[in-house]
Amino acid sequence: MAKDNYSKMRSFMAKHAPEKLSVKDLKEDSEARYEQKTKEDARLLELYNQKKLTNKNTIRKAKAIADKYNK
Repeated sequence: MAKDNYSKMRSFMAKHAPEKLSVKDLKEDSEARYEQKTKEDARLLELYNQKKLTNKNTIRKAKAIADKYNK
């Protein structure tokens, strides 16, 4: 049973895996995503500190980011 589940999992991963990239490409991609996320967080925090946010969900997200960086 476990072997069957393992083979199903492997076939699913092979089917849904991203295109095969080198480790260097994956590292560059992850660094670019991290940089983009950091920029978005900084922009949200700046707007939150200036009290320019009006959407409640955005305010909650900005508070969560502020709490994350304040710890």
